[in-house]
Amino acid sequence: MPSLFSDIQGFFSARYSGRYFALLLRELARREPELFARIFGFSPDLRKALLRRELQVEYEWPFDARRRRRADLAVLRGGEPVLLLEVKEDDIKNPRNPEQLSDYLSLLDVPSPQMRQPPKLQFVHVSRFALPPEELSQMEEARKAGKMVLQLRYRKIYETLRQHGGALGQMLQEYLEDIGVASYDIIDLASDKEGRSLAFLLIQILGFPHFHGLGKLHSDKAINDTPKLFKILFGNLEVLGDWIKDHNQSIFRTRFTRRFKPAPIINLNALRKSLAKDASGADIGLGDHVRGGEVYFYASGKIANPRGGKQTLTANDWLYVEVGYWFSLSKGGFPIPTTMWLYANFFWRGRADDHAVWTKDLQTFPTEVQAVNLLHDCLSRAHRDALKEAPSPFRDALMSFKVPPAA
Repeated sequence: MPSLFSDIQGFFSARYSGRYFALLLRELARREPELFARIFGFSPDLRKALLRRELQVEYEWPFDARRRRRADLAVLRGGEPVLLLEVKEDDIKNPRNPEQLSDYLSLLDVPSPQMRQPPKLQFVHVSRFALPPEELSQMEEARKAGKMVLQLRYRKIYETLRQHGGALGQMLQEYLEDIGVASYDIIDLASDKEGRSLAFLLIQILGFPHFHGLGKLHSDKAINDTPKLFKILFGNLEVLGDWIKDHNQSIFRTRFTRRFKPAPIINLNALRKSLAKDASGADIGLGDHVRGGEVYFYASGKIANPRGGKQTLTANDWLYVEVGYWFSLSKGGFPIPTTMWLYANFFWRGRADDHAVWTKDLQTFPTEVQAVNLLHDCLSRAHRDALKEAPSPFRDALMSFKVPPAA
């Protein structure tokens, strides 16, 4: 069910989505200042001042003499800014953004060794997606120079809202859920929790016949949990895809694509007998012959030539990295999936997408830290194998791939 905020946003153009979210954050600062201070990591001094209503939070605040530039949000003390916020969503790749960011950063003080007090003005860049390489470089240079800058993703805001939100914070959380902001969650595989529901979902995807135990798994809870499980799995995959992309900005032009793929195992002997009885196949239910199978939930990213580097891949070449969850079920595997893995793989034109997959067995559903650490090892091994086997130009492009660090 859509939230109030997402319904209201439906009346506005998508290009205003960042401004809309900035307005919601302003209201959060006014109505739940403790939560606002927690989200943006306020110092104890600023936090107390905000709670005492000594700070003002203004929307579309001009910060240059010609009023040409406006901060999406500004936190003021006595009319002077102490914090400027820029909020980006759908316009994250606007070509004018680097110039705009330079204007923000030019306002910030660079502390000298003699300064005992930190710089007075801080800047926070809030974005739904990772910043492009040029802007990442600008932010990093400012940080190294001692300027007070911070990058904050929608996902981090969402996680804070889930843990600490009041009434308005809860509504903001629901809004972020409605627009599909990803968060990593675990699935409790206990049969009285989501385990039975997950088994029902996977068996439905594989097309198991009713007498294979589907009836035992069917329940109102299993039906109601289906959208929740898809949301968790695809949300987790977006997080894992972003983890890889954020460390390889120069070779991924687009976000990772998320999919699921069923691979049923058919009892071919029984199927042949059925076909022998009815050569037309008109009355043969293929699902009746499913005796097991695998279901993959995965995120794949297309690797491109690195920006500014050697152009090795042509329009006819394609090269992907893939990470995901791999579930295996068989008849009698009720009520929990028989086997579950995390996996990683590289594949290209001429190499099958299931070749040399590196996996990690899972006894329980992994946390985000566990998933990142396990996939770090899988990616390292898969990348090593790909470099050995890939022909040029794929090997040359793979050289630019960096395995993200473990948590």
